[in-house]
Amino acid sequence: MLVHGPTPVTVVIADADPTWPTQYDAYATALQSLLGERLLMVEHIGSTSVPGLAAKPVIDIVAGIEDPDDEPAYLPDLVTAGWELRVREPGHRCLRAEPAVQRFHGGQRCPPTCTATGQAVPRSAGTCTYEPGCEPTRPPAPDMPT
Repeated sequence: MLVHGPTPVTVVIADADPTWPTQYDAYATALQSLLGERLLMVEHIGSTSVPGLAAKPVIDIVAGIEDPDDEPAYLPDLVTAGWELRVREPGHRCLRAEPAVQRFHGGQRCPPTCTATGQAVPRSAGTCTYEPGCEPTRPPAPDMPT
């Protein structure tokens, strides 16, 4: 659900910019400093993460946090740092800073259990490790059909 309603934008496709990875690195470093251990992982996603690809000049970032629905645990720090909450969905938030420059998609990165073994999926350096044959799953989000 859009938090502040739709915002008109002009979509521009730009030639690939070799500074996009550097811009992402700066945002990732800032997020790590801001959220500390609450930030379980951070990745550059979207078309600006593909070298040589023309794209909207928007740095998309996905960040893993333990519980996106627990907004008091992280959102005030992001808002104070200039991020604006744009989308609120069960298990997912989308924030924006400097309109049309960066978007932050926060959600649980690793599902908690493996359907094959029923055991917790281990986290290591912000990534998930799945056993062969494990189809990862996570419990349904509140108010979402199963």
